[in-house]
Amino acid sequence: MACHKTAPYYSEDSDFYHVCRNCTLGDNIEPDKLRRGNPGRRRLCQRCKDIKAGRVSR
Repeated sequence: MACHKTAPYYSEDSDFYHVCRNCTLGDNIEPDKLRRGNPGRRRLCQRCKDIKAGRVSR
């Protein structure tokens, strides 16, 4: 399954950001911690990288 792209989002408590709506790690962010927009110093989540590369389906 391909990455269902979305604008970058992240948890204020994490060093990673997400770009795939079907990322199980990004899907578990608590609503009050969810931030959208420029991820700044954060790195792309490994799960999102794998989804984009076609190595995992979600």
